[in-house]
Amino acid sequence: MFGDVTGSSQSFIQPMMQSFNTSVKQNLFTDEFRSPVSASSASQGILLALEKTTGIIHLGGKERISRYDFGVMLAEVGNFDKRLIVPKLQQEIKLTAPRPPDVSLNSLKAFILGYSTDNIRNALAKLSCLSA
Repeated sequence: MFGDVTGSSQSFIQPMMQSFNTSVKQNLFTDEFRSPVSASSASQGILLALEKTTGIIHLGGKERISRYDFGVMLAEVGNFDKRLIVPKLQQEIKLTAPRPPDVSLNSLKAFILGYSTDNIRNALAKLSCLSA
């Protein structure tokens, strides 16, 4: 999940933007996949789920994307230097804890109920932290 900074939290894009702003290279995995969703879409999905269903429901985005491709898209939308993004494989980086290579979500049940998300590029373009 990603979004603008609030008074109490930030998403993973803010540290990426800080790296862009300070010209620090970022190692991003080409083999780690997610289904990112904006906080705005996820919050609307939670309200929908509370109204229409019980049990477990996934509220991911429609697009399955690597961390690397997400970083490139963020750079493009925010007009940052894409050369600061270094493609890496998980096995090339020593992690403090193992990570699954694919944490994307199947949100079909939510989409059938009427859940809707923007595509990643459009959702990023709507963030005030990128349009300032």
